[in-house]
Amino acid sequence: SWTDTQISAVPSGDITSIELTGNGKTAKLTKTDNAWTIDGLGPKEEFDTSKGYSVESALSYLNFNSVADPALTDAQLGMTTGAVYKVSLKNGEAYTARIGNAVEGGSDRYFKISAAFTPVGTNATEIAETEKKVKAFNDKAGKWTYLIASSSAENMTKSRADLVKAKEEPKKEEEKK
Repeated sequence: SWTDTQISAVPSGDITSIELTGNGKTAKLTKTDNAWTIDGLGPKEEFDTSKGYSVESALSYLNFNSVADPALTDAQLGMTTGAVYKVSLKNGEAYTARIGNAVEGGSDRYFKISAAFTPVGTNATEIAETEKKVKAFNDKAGKWTYLIASSSAENMTKSRADLVKAKEEPKKEEEKK
């Protein structure tokens, strides 16, 4: 039968920070004036903006291919040692995704997601609406373990090394003879 396969539609333009955790290391990206940067850049490093879009838009139109057997444990799914992808939005919403192992005999990855909310303003109506939205999201998406395409998972499992490049040195003009 038919089902809505879209897990999330997080507007990438509303994201203010992203944390990518894997292999015991965390890379934190922060957006300031619509430009991304990554924490801890050295003097000879810069953020590779060409790779930033896929990380920023990872939850924009995320769909699933199937759902996992609910009898599988977090250890069997690879959730205990898998990657964590967390985005924070301007309005105080935060989405935390956990990416597990590849499915045996396939390339899809196990995936869980949850939302949280920390109010950033004082407008009671907006706060109530956002709390309701986050609860509805968790009620719908938070109870499932999904199977997502490996290409979608790759956008959420990048390491700092994937997002940083050596700073290009300014070209020196040759001295005229």
